[in-house]
Amino acid sequence: MKTKFFVIALLVAFATSFTSCKKGPEDPTFSLSSRKARLTAKWNISAGHWVDYSYDSDKAHNPFIPYVSKEELSHFFNTKGDLDSVVYDYNNGVLTVTSDGDSYTKTYSESFEFFKDGTFEHTSYSKSEDNNDWGNYTYEHTSKTNGYWYFLPANKELEIKNKQRLFLEVTKSQYQNKQTYSYGGDSETYTYGDTTIYEGSQNYGYTVTLNELSKDELKVLYDNKMIDEDGDYDQTKGYVTYTREKE
Repeated sequence: MKTKFFVIALLVAFATSFTSCKKGPEDPTFSLSSRKARLTAKWNISAGHWVDYSYDSDKAHNPFIPYVSKEELSHFFNTKGDLDSVVYDYNNGVLTVTSDGDSYTKTYSESFEFFKDGTFEHTSYSKSEDNNDWGNYTYEHTSKTNGYWYFLPANKELEIKNKQRLFLEVTKSQYQNKQTYSYGGDSETYTYGDTTIYEGSQNYGYTVTLNELSKDELKVLYDNKMIDEDGDYDQTKGYVTYTREKE
């Protein structure tokens, strides 16, 4: 009888240890590998939908200037402001961008590679084209970001579990833009870019929430907002799903 209870207790403890690995809402219930082991791989974008919001209150920083009427002052303090949004949808290598009811598409690729030593590399590439009576225009953008990654602890107030969020500390960022104009049989190419190194204790970084971290899929949630003293803000909300690259 004691042996039977021992086996049952052992199975319960074993199952509980598996369940504790579930951090994000869409995480697998059972996993034989740790979160670090699952994360350390190369991940390529496979789906995504996110929206960039920008709110401008239209308030003047100093409306008390000479010859300002009461009507104008009333506008400064009572305006509801303008809210603009840009919607991004990714599917099968194509990113569709929608703004003010107009949409355009561009070729897009993106990947994260997390290494066991705690470093990461993020790369992206996009290409858009515009062909009209004036000629052909092609714009290409390539970026690369390097830095350190680590899991963040739990936060009871935000109902965030331990290792559910990931902090990416950027140490180096690079980008290059390439513009090509073709018209009347002639072609011109203009290339420019920049590299930024971040040093010291004020390194640039950002936090992402892992809604799912399984052996083959990584889903990142974005809900970031920056607000200034006038109430203006920039916000990004949505998700991006990445698929593990097979070795």
